[in-house]
This record gives sequence, C-alpha cells and structure tokens, in this order.
Amino acid sequence: GINAEYGVSSPPITMNMYSVFNAMKLIETGARTYKQPSSFFSLLQLEENNLSVLSSNIANEGILTELKSFISLKLEKNLVFITGTIGSLPPSFLKLEAPKEGNAEKSPKAALCYYCIFEDQKHILCLICLPENDEHFELFRSDLNDLSLQLQKKMPADEQTISKMLVDWYETCIEYLTRGIIKLSNILDSIIHGALLGKTFFIITDNEAEGKKVSRLIANFSIISQLSEKEMQIQILSSKSTTTIEKECLCINLTGSENLLNSTETNEFCREWAKEINEVAINIEDPLFLQYLIQSKKAKIISELNTLQRQVTYARLDNNILYKCYRALRQHKNCDVLLHLIANLFEKVTDDAILSVLDVLKERFSEDLPSL
Repeated sequence: GINAEYGVSSPPITMNMYSVFNAMKLIETGARTYKQPSSFFSLLQLEENNLSVLSSNIANEGILTELKSFISLKLEKNLVFITGTIGSLPPSFLKLEAPKEGNAEKSPKAALCYYCIFEDQKHILCLICLPENDEHFELFRSDLNDLSLQLQKKMPADEQTISKMLVDWYETCIEYLTRGIIKLSNILDSIIHGALLGKTFFIITDNEAEGKKVSRLIANFSIISQLSEKEMQIQILSSKSTTTIEKECLCINLTGSENLLNSTETNEFCREWAKEINEVAINIEDPLFLQYLIQSKKAKIISELNTLQRQVTYARLDNNILYKCYRALRQHKNCDVLLHLIANLFEKVTDDAILSVLDVLKERFSEDLPSL
C-alpha cells in the first residue's frame, strides 16, 4: 500500500548490472548456457511426530533420512508453514547429482528446498532444486505455493494426477515462464502493458493447464497487488463459454493457430521490455535469470512511482516542481502507465491541491494519451 512519507513499498530486488551485461553479451554471441538443474520431490506424511515418505523420486535412502531430519528440526522450531519457505539444504544433498568430470563450474553450487505443510497438518511437500547458483529460485515462491494448493485439492483420491504433478513440478512452476514468453511473443508487449495497468484478463483455451500457465505469466508482470489491496483479475474460459467480456477487458484467445489479443494498446517502454525478455528467453533460456530481470524491472517501475508520488505531493505547493514533473513524464517511455497508476494511488485523497495537480497532468497529456 501507500506509506505517507516514503510512498509505495518496493520489492527487495536489486539490478545486478554485471549480470545484465553478461546476458546481453550472451545474446549477441548466440551462446546457450542453460541446462535444467536437477530437481527432486518428496511428499511426507506426519503422524504422531513421525515422518514417513508417501512419494519421492529420491532413490538414496540416506538422503531421504537426512531430509526427514531437516524437516523434523524445522517442525520442532515451528518453522514449517502453510505458505511455503525456501531454504538451503546441507552440502550432503549435492550428492543427489553426480559430479561432472572436468567441468566443476557447471556443477550445482547449492541445494535449495521449498517446503510447506498442507492445511490438514498431516502432509509436507518438499521440492528440491540443485541450480548452478542460488540467486533467483526464491522469486518463484508464489508459483510453488500455487502448486501446493493444487496438490491439496487433488488429495487423497487422485493419486495418478498427484504423481504427475510432482514429477513435472519444475517444468510447471519454473520453466513455464520461458516457454510462455516465446509462445506469446507476438502479443507480449500489449500483455505487459495491460498487466501493468491492472486490467482484467480473460484467457480462452480448451486446455486448462495451458490457461493456468498463461495466467501465471500475466501475473508476473502485474504490480497492482503491491500498490493496493486489489488483486490481478484473470479468468480462464473455454471456447464454448458464453460469458460476456466487457470492452475494457483484455481477452487472449489461444484456440487458433495464432495467439490473438483483442487490443494492440502498448507503449515504447513495453515494446522494448517485451523484446528484451524475448531475446533472453530464446538465447539464454534460463527461467531463473529471466524472472530476475522481470522482477528487477518491476522494482524500477515502483521506484519511479515513489519519486512521482513525492513530486505530485510537493507540486501542490510549487509550480516549478509541477513543471519538472510534467517534463519528466513527457520524456518517459512509460508515461501513460505511470500516470494511470499514480492517479490510482491518489484515488482516496481528498486534498484539492493534489487533485488539481493530477488534473493538470492529465489535461496536458490528454491529446497524446486519450485513454486517460
């Protein structure tokens, strides 16, 4: 929400320019460095403070025993929650992947574990990843939480579906991002633009799993929940649905040979962002790094909103600041989105001077940005 002094809270992400520079060099040379890290799962059952394994793809009994000990210790300290936690496992878990001869640089540097307890307080989900670095796995926690909820809905009856969901967890929760960006590249800029504005999306598809992946992809570009108590509204419809879609909503149709969107509205900022991450998706392929770039860009937008919010607040007392605010927006490639969001941030404000500043800015840009 809004902090009266400092504005909108920004996610704790910093842009590592050295990493970005290396990424751009990899794109230029066409080098492909991504290899899916080894991933494992264990679904544990808790009975009378004892843990047993219901399902797992970890064959090493010693490692399974260590995992149960790790989770038991967390349970003793009341550190296993319904909303998942990501933590580092002991170095012994690196033995899950055989060492790569002559290529130590490509060996995993960390063993990371997502773990959560189901609402029944009887089952604990553990998802283990062995990436080459541990920088960005945390950024997918909401996707992992979503998988946990989906698993709980299937339990205990649908064992076959549960087994497949566990086996495919890394592709479902992580790699969907790269594939989705490439799949929707022809309309990605307008999707980003609509998501930043907080528009309602409808996804038309007869493949529910595909619809859910696209829904999570869209949500990755949204900042609406970080600015207010509102949530991104995304609904999946079948091709036979008779639901009426309002004109201001965005509708993505995935049922044909080409992905269609009922709007071409975008801006230069969104076009450049879509091009950048599409090149990363194609040439580098690493979804962990791709998510890092997306979240870093969102953090930058929120930082700009903080600055704009302060300028608007001070501009009610000083016309020179109002003019500087206007000039900064005039030169910004994401002007329409920033103006829309700042108006939303001040929508409950009753200060006539602030409202007057917003009206002046909207009037100045009304001819160039008719959507305002």
